[in-house]
Amino acid sequence: MRALFILLSCCVICACGKAKESKPEPEAPPPIKIMEDQRKQLEKAKQVEDAVQKAADAQRDVIEVQTGGQPAKKANK
Repeated sequence: MRALFILLSCCVICACGKAKESKPEPEAPPPIKIMEDQRKQLEKAKQVEDAVQKAADAQRDVIEVQTGGQPAKKANK
């Protein structure tokens, strides 16, 4: 009898606790753009590098022709 009373008391105490409130899920933060400025600068540098390389190849061809040689063959990329 005593065990039944203790068991019922525990059930009543547990049932009287606070009800769990469902919390709405927080919205996901926007993705972080790490080093976006550096990436843009790198792309610009790659474009400039291509232009500089083309100008250097053209200048090399002009020098070769002026010194009596043949222009260099262009590598296919």
